[in-house]
Amino acid sequence: SSVKFTDSNIRDKIKEYVKNNREDIQEQDPSELNKLSENKINEILDLGMSYGGDNEIMVLSNMLNKKILVIKPYEDSNNYRLFNTDFSQDTDVNITDLLDNAVDEPIILYNIGGEKLQDSTGEHFNLLLTEKQYKIFETTMSLKDNVIGVLKEKLNKN
Repeated sequence: SSVKFTDSNIRDKIKEYVKNNREDIQEQDPSELNKLSENKINEILDLGMSYGGDNEIMVLSNMLNKKILVIKPYEDSNNYRLFNTDFSQDTDVNITDLLDNAVDEPIILYNIGGEKLQDSTGEHFNLLLTEKQYKIFETTMSLKDNVIGVLKEKLNKN
Protein backbone atom coordinates (compact mmCIF):
# COMPACT_ATOMS: atom_id res chain seq x y z
CA SER A 1 0.00 0.00 0.00
CA SER A 2 1.13 3.51 -0.61
CA VAL A 3 -0.39 6.93 -0.57
CA LYS A 4 0.71 10.18 -2.16
CA PHE A 5 0.26 13.48 -0.36
CA THR A 6 1.59 15.85 -3.03
CA ASP A 7 1.80 19.49 -1.98
CA SER A 8 -0.10 18.61 1.14
CA ASN A 9 0.39 19.53 4.72
CA ILE A 10 -0.48 15.94 5.72
CA ARG A 11 3.00 14.72 4.79
CA ASP A 12 4.54 17.67 6.63
CA LYS A 13 2.43 16.92 9.70
CA ILE A 14 3.42 13.24 9.64
CA LYS A 15 7.11 14.15 9.38
CA GLU A 16 6.78 16.76 12.12
CA TYR A 17 4.99 14.25 14.36
CA VAL A 18 7.72 11.64 13.82
CA LYS A 19 10.47 14.21 14.45
CA ASN A 20 8.83 15.53 17.64
CA ASN A 21 7.87 12.10 19.01
CA ARG A 22 10.85 10.07 17.87
CA GLU A 23 11.87 9.02 21.39
CA ASP A 24 8.38 7.67 22.12
CA ILE A 25 7.72 5.91 18.82
CA GLN A 26 11.15 4.53 17.89
CA GLU A 27 12.14 1.11 19.15
CA GLN A 28 15.21 1.09 21.35
CA ASP A 29 15.60 -2.66 20.98
CA PRO A 30 14.67 -4.73 17.87
CA SER A 31 12.52 -7.02 20.05
CA GLU A 32 10.37 -4.09 21.20
CA LEU A 33 6.80 -4.34 19.91
CA ASN A 34 4.56 -1.56 18.62
CA LYS A 35 7.37 0.85 17.82
CA LEU A 36 8.94 1.91 14.54
CA SER A 37 12.47 0.88 13.64
CA GLU A 38 15.13 3.52 13.12
CA ASN A 39 15.09 2.59 9.42
CA LYS A 40 11.33 3.24 9.13
CA ILE A 41 11.67 6.54 11.00
CA ASN A 42 14.44 7.66 8.65
CA GLU A 43 12.42 6.61 5.58
CA ILE A 44 9.56 8.84 6.75
CA LEU A 45 11.79 11.79 7.59
CA ASP A 46 13.62 11.53 4.25
CA LEU A 47 10.45 11.46 2.12
CA GLY A 48 10.31 14.12 -0.53
CA MET A 49 7.43 14.48 -2.92
CA SER A 50 7.48 10.80 -3.83
CA TYR A 51 5.05 8.18 -2.64
CA GLY A 52 4.97 7.27 0.99
CA GLY A 53 3.74 3.94 2.06
CA ASP A 54 2.77 1.71 4.90
CA ASN A 55 5.04 3.63 7.27
CA GLU A 56 3.17 6.86 6.69
CA ILE A 57 -0.21 5.18 7.05
CA MET A 58 0.98 3.59 10.32
CA VAL A 59 2.03 6.98 11.69
CA LEU A 60 -1.18 8.63 10.50
CA SER A 61 -3.20 5.96 12.31
CA ASN A 62 -1.22 6.61 15.48
CA MET A 63 -1.51 10.41 15.12
CA LEU A 64 -5.28 10.27 14.65
CA ASN A 65 -5.72 7.45 17.17
CA LYS A 66 -7.91 5.76 14.54
CA LYS A 67 -7.57 2.43 12.80
CA ILE A 68 -7.11 2.80 9.06
CA LEU A 69 -8.43 0.09 6.78
CA VAL A 70 -6.83 0.00 3.33
CA ILE A 71 -8.70 -1.84 0.59
CA LYS A 72 -6.83 -2.69 -2.59
CA PRO A 73 -8.90 -4.36 -5.31
CA TYR A 74 -7.34 -7.07 -7.44
CA GLU A 75 -8.79 -8.84 -10.47
CA ASP A 76 -10.67 -11.56 -8.58
CA SER A 77 -10.51 -10.41 -4.97
CA ASN A 78 -9.61 -7.62 -2.58
CA ASN A 79 -6.59 -7.21 -0.37
CA TYR A 80 -7.31 -5.74 3.06
CA ARG A 81 -4.84 -4.32 5.53
CA LEU A 82 -5.79 -2.80 8.86
CA PHE A 83 -3.34 -0.34 10.38
CA ASN A 84 -3.77 -0.16 14.14
CA THR A 85 -3.00 2.86 16.30
CA ASP A 86 -0.09 1.02 17.97
CA PHE A 87 1.95 0.74 14.72
CA SER A 88 0.86 -2.86 14.18
CA GLN A 89 -1.09 -4.08 11.19
CA ASP A 90 -3.40 -6.96 10.40
CA THR A 91 -3.73 -8.52 6.98
CA ASP A 92 -6.24 -11.18 7.97
CA VAL A 93 -9.21 -8.87 8.42
CA ASN A 94 -12.88 -9.81 8.39
CA ILE A 95 -14.32 -6.54 7.12
CA THR A 96 -17.93 -7.39 7.94
CA ASP A 97 -16.95 -8.14 11.53
CA LEU A 98 -14.78 -5.06 11.71
CA LEU A 99 -17.46 -2.66 10.49
CA ASP A 100 -20.43 -4.30 12.22
CA ASN A 101 -18.80 -4.68 15.62
CA ALA A 102 -16.38 -1.78 15.79
CA VAL A 103 -16.82 0.53 18.74
CA ASP A 104 -14.87 3.20 16.89
CA GLU A 105 -15.21 2.84 13.13
CA PRO A 106 -11.97 2.90 11.15
CA ILE A 107 -10.98 5.34 8.48
CA ILE A 108 -11.33 3.51 5.17
CA LEU A 109 -9.04 4.17 2.21
CA TYR A 110 -9.93 2.49 -1.07
CA ASN A 111 -7.12 2.16 -3.58
CA ILE A 112 -8.70 2.80 -6.97
CA GLY A 113 -5.51 2.87 -9.03
CA GLY A 114 -3.42 -0.05 -7.90
CA GLU A 115 -3.10 -3.22 -9.91
CA LYS A 116 -1.79 -6.57 -8.82
CA LEU A 117 2.00 -6.94 -9.00
CA GLN A 118 2.59 -3.48 -10.42
CA ASP A 119 4.48 -0.58 -8.90
CA SER A 120 2.56 1.98 -6.90
CA THR A 121 2.87 4.97 -9.23
CA GLY A 122 -0.72 4.61 -10.43
CA GLU A 123 -2.21 4.13 -6.99
CA HIS A 124 -4.74 6.59 -5.71
CA PHE A 125 -6.80 6.35 -2.56
CA ASN A 126 -10.34 7.55 -2.02
CA LEU A 127 -11.72 8.03 1.47
CA LEU A 128 -14.79 5.89 2.07
CA LEU A 129 -17.26 6.67 4.84
CA THR A 130 -19.64 4.33 6.59
CA GLU A 131 -23.24 5.53 6.79
CA LYS A 132 -22.68 6.65 10.39
CA GLN A 133 -19.49 8.52 9.46
CA TYR A 134 -21.23 10.16 6.50
CA LYS A 135 -24.08 11.42 8.71
CA ILE A 136 -21.54 12.94 11.11
CA PHE A 137 -19.67 14.48 8.16
CA GLU A 138 -22.90 15.83 6.68
CA THR A 139 -23.90 17.40 10.01
CA THR A 140 -20.43 18.90 10.48
CA MET A 141 -20.45 20.41 6.98
CA SER A 142 -23.94 21.82 7.50
CA LEU A 143 -22.86 23.45 10.77
CA LYS A 144 -19.75 24.83 9.06
CA ASP A 145 -21.87 26.31 6.25
CA ASN A 146 -24.23 27.90 8.81
CA VAL A 147 -21.33 29.47 10.73
CA ILE A 148 -19.80 30.80 7.51
CA GLY A 149 -23.19 32.25 6.51
CA VAL A 150 -23.56 34.03 9.86
CA LEU A 151 -20.00 35.39 9.67
CA LYS A 152 -20.56 36.70 6.13
CA GLU A 153 -23.78 38.46 7.26
CA LYS A 154 -21.97 40.12 10.15
CA LEU A 155 -19.09 41.20 7.90
CA ASN A 156 -21.49 42.65 5.34
CA LYS A 157 -23.28 44.68 8.07
CA ASN A 158 -19.98 46.27 9.08
